[in-house]
Parts: sequence; structure tokens; C-alpha cells
Amino acid sequence: MISSFKSLLYATLLFTISFTLSSRAELVFDISEEIVSPTQTNLLITASGSVDTDGLTLTSNNPGVDSTLEPGSIRLVLLPSENGGANGYDIPSAFPPFGTNVETYNLAESTEGSVVGFASIVGFNRGHLFLPAGYVSETPLENTLTILNQNFDSFNLVAGESYSTSWAVSTADEDSLTVNIVPESTNFTISPSIVNGQFVISYTSDSGFSYQLEQSGNLNSGSWTNHGSAVVGNDATNSFTINPADATLRYYRVQSHVQE
Repeated sequence: MISSFKSLLYATLLFTISFTLSSRAELVFDISEEIVSPTQTNLLITASGSVDTDGLTLTSNNPGVDSTLEPGSIRLVLLPSENGGANGYDIPSAFPPFGTNVETYNLAESTEGSVVGFASIVGFNRGHLFLPAGYVSETPLENTLTILNQNFDSFNLVAGESYSTSWAVSTADEDSLTVNIVPESTNFTISPSIVNGQFVISYTSDSGFSYQLEQSGNLNSGSWTNHGSAVVGNDATNSFTINPADATLRYYRVQSHVQE
């Protein structure tokens, strides 16, 4: 039977970025909250973009880094599940402080992707980038890290704020590093109903977001698959319709994705 309880329709916020290579490199980290259930929220960090290493100084090979988020220490590093090594590059600017550090937290394994991260060097107006060993300048980078059972409040992060630093401004090697604390859609409610014998999930939407219905046969498995295609928000109430022929035991949730 199809579950129609609103409490089982969990709204999550995942932020995805598409990056097109251009003459100006940019590396972006987006931090958002992933609501897994009424009792569990994870912190989701995605990295995307590229770095122009021309003019940067390679200072270390295969440095010992771990996947970590330490805003108080101004350090954010994402590693793939199979780390092939990393290089360190100095950048001639420090990253501004954001949030505060927490003492302990649990890290889930990073998804497949690249070594990518940064740190500010305390006491000096410069920073440090972590990139894959053998990284070719302006090659696209991408990775995702989940910090289990944590949220914005755990790190004193403020939704909607953005922090960045730039270097080699107004030159061919201009580059930037940005961290966005991604806010949720402010107009997002979900209402299940039966209409003409079909299961309908209605939701309010915002322009600038897309909405994806997902399904799972087991809430404990953590395995969700897309049900149909994502729909772009339009500041109106929209709906997903589920065919009764699919009426096996199944749970549904709706994800809102910020559109870039």
C-alpha cells in the first residue's frame, strides 16, 4: 500500500551546481541541510568548479588531510572515498572566518569525486588550497560530503550567508573561492491526498527552485530513487501524481533544489 502520511514525506534541500569552464576559474562550496527524517538532519557539503593554478605556488605533495569541516579554524576539505593523494597550493589571500567549530562529529564517506578543499593560515593573510595530485589547471572539480546528525546550528552557520575571497583580480589568472550557506525554500509545504483514485502529492513552490519526488521501499536503507522528473518552481502550488498500479509499500519525499 502507498503511504499517504505527511510525516513520511520528508523535505530535503540539496544544492546542485552546473559549472561551465571559462576564462575565469571559480571554486564554490555549498553547505545545506538534508532532512532525512523527523529525527535526523545531516549537513550536506558540495564542491564544484575549478582552480587556475597558474601563478600559484605548489607548497606540498600528498599532504595528510582528512575530510573535515572546521569553520572556526577556517578549514574545509572533501576527499573521495578512494583518495589518490593531494597537492597543496598557497593563495595570496586569507578566507574570511565563518561559523564556529564543534569538537566532535561523525563523517559519512564522501561520494566519488576529487580531493578539494582549503584552509586559512592563522596569523598570515594567505590561504591554502588542497587539490588532487597531478591536478591540471582549470580542470573541473566536484565532490560531496555528508556530516551525519548535524545541522547549521551545530556549526553556528547562518542560512543565506556567503563568504568569499579572490586573487589575481583583473588578470587572466583571476580566481575565487566561495562558501555559500544555502537557505531552504521559504515557501515549501507538502500535502498528500487521493484524487479520482490516484495518490497526489501537492506542494507549494518558489521560483528559483526545482522539486523532485523520490521514493524508497525502506526508510532504514537510506536508498532513494527519483520518481519521474524534477519540476521547476513557479510560486504556485504544483503536484506529483502516483499511479495506483504502483501501489506497493513505498515511502515518498520531495527534495527542493536551488537553481543556479
